[in-house]
Parts: sequence; C-alpha cells; structure tokens
Amino acid sequence: MSAEGRSLARLNPAQTLHASCIVVRDSGVLIRGPSGAGKSSLATLLLAQARLRGEFAAWVADDRVVVTSSAGRLLAAPHPRIAGRFEARGFGLLDEPHEPRAVLRLVLDLEEAVERLPAQSELSALVAGVALRRMPLVARRAGLYEASLVLSEVLVSSVDLDLMQTRQEGDSSLTSTSRVGAVGI
Repeated sequence: MSAEGRSLARLNPAQTLHASCIVVRDSGVLIRGPSGAGKSSLATLLLAQARLRGEFAAWVADDRVVVTSSAGRLLAAPHPRIAGRFEARGFGLLDEPHEPRAVLRLVLDLEEAVERLPAQSELSALVAGVALRRMPLVARRAGLYEASLVLSEVLVSSVDLDLMQTRQEGDSSLTSTSRVGAVGI
C-alpha cells in the first residue's frame, strides 16, 4: 500500500457493522437491528419488490457490513469471509449473487418500538462520520407496506440525485424540484 493509501486508511478506517445491505438502482440501503430483528427478511422483501418493479436490486452484504467513508460518502461492502452468502433462518447460509460495494444513502433501523410521529432529529443517522437519511421500522413486523415506503424513498431519492448531477453538468433545461429530506442531499 502506498504512503497515501496508508494515510487514508488511518483517516477513514473500515468499520464492520452488524447489519445487512442491499442496493436498489444506485442507492445502498443499510439495515440495522439486533439478531432476529428481521434484517435479512426485510432485505429479501425489498429486493423482491424492487425487482417486481423492474428496478436493479442486489445484495451487498448480510450480517456483517464493512463501511468506509470516502469523499463525504459512505461505502458499504461485504465482509470478505461471508461475501456472497446470506442467512435464511431454518435454511442456513445460502449463496446469492452480490455487488462488491454500494454508496449508502439510507439507513433502516429495526427497533422494538417506533414513535408514531418521530422528531426530525430521529430521521437522520451518523454512520462512520457521515450523515444519512434514517427510517425507523418496528423489528420483526416490517412487511409489504413498509417495503413500499422504503422503495418509494429510495426511488424518489435516486431521481433527485440524477437531477442534481445533471444540473451540475450544466443542463439548465430541467425544471427545479424540491424534496425535503431527500437522501444524499
């Protein structure tokens, strides 16, 4: 590793989190929660729902996610020992195609109880020094309704990011859009 690489590694050390991660379009979704909270189940449901909508969706990591920050973005990757495998309770570890990394844009926290109307401060999470949009969900109870809400957030946020990038490239023919709390903004 070069001297610059060693210096960056000290500034942005990798952290391994007990979580699952998927990518929908170009948005990484980190799913956190205690063992048995339904992280893998929710990830599987989100993948299936996104694919039914014709969207690109893939596993990044299950159970252990390695995160690093780079240029203000948070990158997620599978832990090398279990890359390409995910746990299905009662079935064991299953092989599954996966992406080698994703830029995280959303955190789903599976919790025992969720406030009906959470404070604005509860809708963001600081992960490895990077602020991300956060959605709290009730553990073991996230179903189709919650998956639809999550996918709507991811898909709309992905469009917002595309519009921002196009504007930065100088295309002023697009009309301005505004979305409070959009992921990545």
